[in-house]
Amino acid sequence: MDDNTTNPRGYHGHRGRQRERILRVAETLFLRDGIESVGINDIAAAANVTRATVYRYFANRIEIVWALLRLYAEILIQCMPAEVMNTQLTGAMRLQFVLQGFMNHFFQYPEHSLFAVQFDRIYNEKKNTETMSEFKKELFNNEFPLSGLIALGIRDGSLRPTLDPAVTSATILAVIWGVSRRFATTYTTFEQENNYSIRQIYQDICDVVFLGIITDK
Repeated sequence: MDDNTTNPRGYHGHRGRQRERILRVAETLFLRDGIESVGINDIAAAANVTRATVYRYFANRIEIVWALLRLYAEILIQCMPAEVMNTQLTGAMRLQFVLQGFMNHFFQYPEHSLFAVQFDRIYNEKKNTETMSEFKKELFNNEFPLSGLIALGIRDGSLRPTLDPAVTSATILAVIWGVSRRFATTYTTFEQENNYSIRQIYQDICDVVFLGIITDK
């Protein structure tokens, strides 16, 4: 009978599950204790594996952090409505669904934004801009061409012709990610302070962004 050591498919399946488990355990520890307070020893102990096993998949803690960020990016793409890819719609309409996807992602996975707050602190210290540039290129050029949708909207007349697709794309991301981080860290107090639901405010922000870039017809 084949086992995981003699069956290549079983072996790779086992490695994939083990890597996933290490990632999930690290995620829990990062969110609970803070990224900078968690070491490889902590992750190995919580995952019930050896340090050597963790190092088999990740060279260091920061590599685990980046792996989680990439996982969250994949989940973000999955949260996008199917209409985003509907070529029968205008660029503006598809972009409106993109904003809805960002909102869907935040309310389904608010812990991702909490993680991002911690990530920002570490990134600002390390300033690993090359890795971030590659990450953004991979996500927003290949998997999710946001600037491409903006360019499409300019061509079909549904978005303002004076927009620069790259700049507008970066602006939208800065606004949405900033809002998500703000709401994630003040989830329990924001509504009490302002007497409005976070969902209502988030939707209004998306509407303001959208109305600011569409053509005035």
